[in-house]
Amino acid sequence: MRELLRDVRYGVRMAWRAPAWSAVAIGSLALGIGANTAVFTLLNALFLRPLPLRAPAELVEVFTQRDTAPGHLPVSFPNYEDFRDHTAAWSSLAAFMPVSVSVSTARAPVPLQLDAAIVTGNFFDTLGVLPGRGRLLRPQEDKPPGAHPVVVLSDGLWHRRFAADPGIVGQAIEIDGQGFTVVGVAAPGFSGLSVLNATELWVPVAMHQQILPSAIRRYFPLRRPLMFSLVGRLRPGIGLSRAEAEMRALAAELARRYPDANEGRTVSLLPLTRTTIGPDDRSTYLKAGAVLMAVVALVLLVACANVANLLLARAAGRRREMALRLALGARRAQLLRQLFAESLVLALAAGVLGLLFALWTRRVFVTFDSPYLPAALDLGLDGRVLAFSLAVSLGAALLFGLVPAAHSARVDLTAMLKDAPAAAGVKLGRFGLHDLLIVVQMALSLVCVIGTALFLLSLRNAGRIDPGFERENLLVLSFDLDGRSYQEAAARPWLRRVVERVAALPGVRSAAVAASVNLDPNQMRILRTTVIEGRGTAPEDHPTVHVNIVGPGYFATLGIPIQRGRGF
Repeated sequence: MRELLRDVRYGVRMAWRAPAWSAVAIGSLALGIGANTAVFTLLNALFLRPLPLRAPAELVEVFTQRDTAPGHLPVSFPNYEDFRDHTAAWSSLAAFMPVSVSVSTARAPVPLQLDAAIVTGNFFDTLGVLPGRGRLLRPQEDKPPGAHPVVVLSDGLWHRRFAADPGIVGQAIEIDGQGFTVVGVAAPGFSGLSVLNATELWVPVAMHQQILPSAIRRYFPLRRPLMFSLVGRLRPGIGLSRAEAEMRALAAELARRYPDANEGRTVSLLPLTRTTIGPDDRSTYLKAGAVLMAVVALVLLVACANVANLLLARAAGRRREMALRLALGARRAQLLRQLFAESLVLALAAGVLGLLFALWTRRVFVTFDSPYLPAALDLGLDGRVLAFSLAVSLGAALLFGLVPAAHSARVDLTAMLKDAPAAAGVKLGRFGLHDLLIVVQMALSLVCVIGTALFLLSLRNAGRIDPGFERENLLVLSFDLDGRSYQEAAARPWLRRVVERVAALPGVRSAAVAASVNLDPNQMRILRTTVIEGRGTAPEDHPTVHVNIVGPGYFATLGIPIQRGRGF
């Protein structure tokens, strides 16, 4: 170890003696290491960082599955109650439903629209989440309906909206125009079970009539509408396959008992570690992450080939030094160790700069205001990111340092002391090692250039895809009438007035209202089973489709052509 430290100190002096050469080498490596670290930081936030839960490996999500609606679907609340009460696989099974709410306080009377969740009282106990302040929800607060107007805030909302007020517990706030009392703040770091959509407050399921939008609250007690996600903690000794078999047997029984609602439905179970990104979207994110990692890995390989060439060029001027060391009794293994230590100094210095580069560039992933990568995504550095950066730096040192070091240590002592030009290096046929590295560097650079060109071409073509509506000069305004306790009788004329006044603005050609915005992946979709007259009665003859509720002028405003018939 003492000799290695001595070699490292000598490597630092060598780098200091040639500042321009060292700056070029370290800068090239820092770019490659920083790009790899930045992409890994994103992948770590999406896939690797565990949620702050107790024993997350024991947690499982439950989904409804149908042949006519591929993918993983939610569960109806009555079915949840049967799953909770008539299966032995769970030590606890909880339900939750994302919902958007409007929140106002006495200090901030202007309503703020937030992402919330309606949850069963055992939600936090099931997950093993601890309170940061006050208490969390209790199982007895599930019933009776409307009797428990209490709310738990996320730590982020408490800091951002309430300035981390230590007296927050017991304060009154308004949610959708209804009075609620803050009973606690969740522990720091917990913002729900999705890394793409942060939940900022939680209310008990007993308050669903006050929180759910009027368009869907009437579906709460029905078995057919799929509204809730389920998360459960397995009992000790119960495996995933056994729990799934038990749940599927109960689902089959519910289909026989309630055929109008549950016929053709079954369930599937997935570990919570695979559902923090929607299971139907996870593979897409994984493929995109793999492509990004491949691109930045090529950048690092080009940088390593470049630095290896620089080391070979510098080695040509140090051949006499190496020969003299050998003549004085140094072993070739000592020379190899010293030369590699010099490469290690360059790689570690580049790793530090690469970390700074990653810190500077990591926000690039979320500054495009993309609904697929929310700005709230935690891209902080943790132990995994630091370990990855160190591993990449050491790997880079091996890639660009070992071959030049081994080449430089194989000096022909007799020829070099005679100043023979043949001692310049080993030739591989007509090409030397230096030539081979140039070929490798050019080949990798060509792959990067071609890949970049194809990516830009694909991006341009994707921008030209016709989405079925006019994208230019289209503006979206969102509002929540349920959040201001509007009843249907008052909401309809209000919507008409808004549409008329917006359409009358200078430069506005037309305006319309709709329940959801085209191509927005984060909006709640309404699923309906369609029955076409004359078709059979089998479930596959009744497809499940996404439904949007729209007002007059919707098709004309968005420029959606109607192939037959007319619009509304």
